[in-house]
Amino acid sequence: MKKVRESNIELLRVLSMFMIIFSHVIWEGNFTYPRNVAMHNVVTQIPWLFGQIGVIAFTLISAYFLSKSSKVKINGILNIGKVTWSWSIIILISAWVFRKNLDVLNLKLTIKSIFPILMGTYWYVTAYIALYLIFPYLNIVINKLDKSEYNKFLLVLIVIFSIVPTFTGASSLNSTNATSSVFSLIVVYFIGGYIRKYEDDIKVPIRRLIVIFSIIPVFIDNNIDIIKLC
Repeated sequence: MKKVRESNIELLRVLSMFMIIFSHVIWEGNFTYPRNVAMHNVVTQIPWLFGQIGVIAFTLISAYFLSKSSKVKINGILNIGKVTWSWSIIILISAWVFRKNLDVLNLKLTIKSIFPILMGTYWYVTAYIALYLIFPYLNIVINKLDKSEYNKFLLVLIVIFSIVPTFTGASSLNSTNATSSVFSLIVVYFIGGYIRKYEDDIKVPIRRLIVIFSIIPVFIDNNIDIIKLC
């Protein structure tokens, strides 16, 4: 049977990738703005906000499809690992060839480049692979919960891992590195699983709901210093 592609979700996936790339270009572009000036924070943090939205939307899309699956495809993990390792080595070699500052390429950075997944050099790749390895077990939880229990479960997750750390600064609830960890992806995964499990009961179009659920966690993410924007 020929697989039918959902163009609206594919478009959202492409848009998410664009927002992630755009945010990194702005964030890593070394633009010079006085940090005590509000405009600096607007220019740098607002684009980064779009990057966070892109990460969450991309994870929601993955959760939407994986939540109905039950098998881990090892080949998929190996392909991600190969691509990540190849580009990491290419970047390392390029840095050695075109280096301007010898102090930049220290032993620690070299090790992180040789073992990018184990060292978490590119946090999302490492977190996504970890999430992918455990998603069948997360699906057991999704399938066991009824709608009422699932609503309470999501509320507890969002309150504990997003709302409380944001307004209290409780570092013990920040999932080690706030949004940049597998723990945050697990929370998003359960949201995506909820959307997929109860999509027939949801009146709002799925693509709009994904966007809504992508934006809300970002605004309560303690990585975004809203005070600086005021």
